[in-house]
Amino acid sequence: ASWAGKTLKGDWGLSISNHQPVKKQILDKLPNTIGLMGAALLLSILVSIPLGLLAGYYKNQWVDNIISGISYLGISLPAFWFGIMLIIVFSLHLGWLPSAGMRTIGINSTVDVIRHGVLPVIVLSVNNTAVFVRYIRSNTIEQKEEEYVMTAISKGVPKLRVLRGHVLKNCLLPIITMVGMNFGTLITGSFIVESVFGWPGLGTLCLDAINSRDYTMIMGITMLACIVLLVGNFLADLLYGFADPRIKQGREK
Repeated sequence: ASWAGKTLKGDWGLSISNHQPVKKQILDKLPNTIGLMGAALLLSILVSIPLGLLAGYYKNQWVDNIISGISYLGISLPAFWFGIMLIIVFSLHLGWLPSAGMRTIGINSTVDVIRHGVLPVIVLSVNNTAVFVRYIRSNTIEQKEEEYVMTAISKGVPKLRVLRGHVLKNCLLPIITMVGMNFGTLITGSFIVESVFGWPGLGTLCLDAINSRDYTMIMGITMLACIVLLVGNFLADLLYGFADPRIKQGREK
């Protein structure tokens, strides 16, 4: 109760390991983690929507089989192992991308940060992409059987227009829900990946705190993750009204 009361006043306590303010250390690392996880979440959404729509529209055909197979692989792929494999291939053998850290020593540019973030973003986005694809595929199959879609197809409306103009809008609700639920991972979802790639974010900070039994730091990061999760769910509820006009009508009544 004492800790919670001080936290509400902006006093998150002192780190047990280094005796520095917890709040300052968390806020210093927060932009690095949010940038990494935000990019991964955005990439997951951009990739999963077209793949899920195609898989659902061409149910049980070769397109669906390939996309579904890749999705199952993405769901079951261990992030730490996949990250190590990417480092071996693209950093050690090909030398295309850096293997660790957020910046190259002596270089301070946005391009350098992006190059360091490519591999961890790919690793972090794989699982979410696979899950999103499965949800979108399932909803696309349901929407395909609806009368308004069958009417549009019977009238000769192009497939791409049916998917984009009719099916997509009704498949957004589960994605909004999933994105809202994944807001908490903006803080905690990159712990292992940050360690593999040496990314200086909250994941690395929290693992160091766990290893040193720095309870005040662990409590501060946990509280922040819970707040972000609640905010994400609240924003998802607000976005429902924009995605589904029926919700707007119900609110007006």
